[in-house]
Amino acid sequence: MKELQAFALAFVLISGLVLGITEPWDNATPQGSTSADEDGTSGETSAPEDGMSERADAAAQPSEPATAPRSEQCLDSHNSLAMHIHPRVELVIDGQSIAVPDDLGIDTSACVQAMHLLHTHDATGKLHIEGYETFSPTAQLIFEVWNISFPEDDTLQPLFDEPARVSITVNGVATEAAWDDIELKDGETLRIEHTP
Repeated sequence: MKELQAFALAFVLISGLVLGITEPWDNATPQGSTSADEDGTSGETSAPEDGMSERADAAAQPSEPATAPRSEQCLDSHNSLAMHIHPRVELVIDGQSIAVPDDLGIDTSACVQAMHLLHTHDATGKLHIEGYETFSPTAQLIFEVWNISFPEDDTLQPLFDEPARVSITVNGVATEAAWDDIELKDGETLRIEHTP
């Protein structure tokens, strides 16, 4: 019975939000009277325990333009994606391959229980770059998300301490472009190597 009541309340709340009624419980019960649930508590002034009204309200709000840096923007779901690409990255430091963590960009301090626009699902180097709007991701985004995901990890520090010893290729073609000028494209492989 409680599940049916919760469903009915959710339906009323969502219907009200669609119709522009933001507080459907206002004036729902005439003044001076109360409505009690089966457990004897008044349902008139309390929100549902499952937080349905907050979720319904948040879902009904139009999304505002993203103002946070791309590295701090989060994906709440895979619905309505405008882009979803899969470039690869290979990292080699002083002759040793560095595995890209399988949880890069997932559940971080910036995206709690969510994913960054750039994230991984395994340690193969395959990057998932997704967004609700199209954009041109660059190699810089990899390092920004890595630093948010693993703030204490200095594995990649040689790439920044000694840039003259770093070589970069995109699909085997050398480039001397800066990190933020190297666009990550679907299916391409970015190889970054620091030599001893």
